[in-house]
Amino acid sequence: WDAFWYARIVQHGYDFSPTTQSSVAFFPLLPLSISVLRLVTGMGTALAGFLISNLALLVAAISLRRLVELDFPVPSRVPERTAWLLLLCPMTFFHSAVYTESLFLMLSVAALFFARKRLWASAGLAAALLTATHARGVFILVPLLWEALVETRKEHPEITGSRIFRSRWWLLMAPSGLLMFTTYLQLRFGDAFAFLHAQVAYHRELATPWEGMEIVSRYPVPYNYFLVGSALVALGLLILGFGKRIRLSYQLYAAGILALCLSTAIWESVPRYLSVVFPFYMTLAAATARSETLYVMVLALSTGLMTICLNLYVCGYFMA
Repeated sequence: WDAFWYARIVQHGYDFSPTTQSSVAFFPLLPLSISVLRLVTGMGTALAGFLISNLALLVAAISLRRLVELDFPVPSRVPERTAWLLLLCPMTFFHSAVYTESLFLMLSVAALFFARKRLWASAGLAAALLTATHARGVFILVPLLWEALVETRKEHPEITGSRIFRSRWWLLMAPSGLLMFTTYLQLRFGDAFAFLHAQVAYHRELATPWEGMEIVSRYPVPYNYFLVGSALVALGLLILGFGKRIRLSYQLYAAGILALCLSTAIWESVPRYLSVVFPFYMTLAAATARSETLYVMVLALSTGLMTICLNLYVCGYFMA
C-alpha cells in the first residue's frame, strides 16, 4: 500500500497527475531518510525503511514515557503503561512497516517534550521535520503555541510579550517542512498544492463527519463497525482525557487531529491516523492506573485486535 509509493519515490522521484494516483500525495521526509540510509549502507529500500520505522518507534516509546513523566512523576505507573499501550495498540504494526506513522509519532512527541523543557530551538526543528513527514503535522503548532504563550504566562505572569517572542521565535520554523515541499512542487510541477490536488484521485475529498459516517455505514460488516468503532473510541478517549486532566495543550492537539481525520469522505485510514495521537494512550493509562485487572484486560483486548488486524494486513487485505 503506502510502502509501495514511498519505495517508488526513493527509486524514481516524484510524479504528478491531476487525474490519476501519483506520488506527490506523499511527503518527503521518509523517502529522503531511506535514500540517505541506502547511500550510506548500500542496503535495499525495504530493509532501510523497515529499520527507520522501527528505530523511530523505539525512540517514540522512550520519549513518550519521558514526556508523560513530566505530569505523572514516579511512583506513578502512568508513564510505563502509556508506553506499553502504544506498543500494543491494534494499529502499531503500521509503525513497524514502511509508513510514516512511527516517524510522525516520534517527532510530535519530541517537539512537545522540548517545548515542555523550554528548548524552543529543538522544538522548532522537530516540528519542521514533522511538517515534512505528513500534512497533518501542521497541527503541532497548536500545542506548541499554547505552551509558548499560555502556559508560560501562567508560570511567569511578569514576562512581557516581547520577551516571550525573543526566546520562542524558533517555533516559526515549524511550517518550514511543508513550505519547502510546496516550493519544490511549484518549481517541479508548477503547482505548489499538488499534494492536495492529488488527493482527489485517492477519493479523499473533504466532507462533514456525519457524511463520512453515512458513507462508511454502507461498507460490509464487520469493516464498517471497525471504522466507526475506532472513531467512537477516539472521541470517548478525548472526552475522558478532559476528565483525567490530561494537559490541555495535548488535548487540543488530539482534538485537532481527530477533527481532521473525520472530515473526509474516506474513513479507511482513520484507525491508522489516530494511532499517532499520543494523548489517547496517556488517557487510557491514567484511567487504568489504579486497577491492575482493568489494565491487563485493556492490553489483552488491544493485543488481540492487533493480532487479527496484522494477520489481515499480511494476507493482503486493505487495513487502513
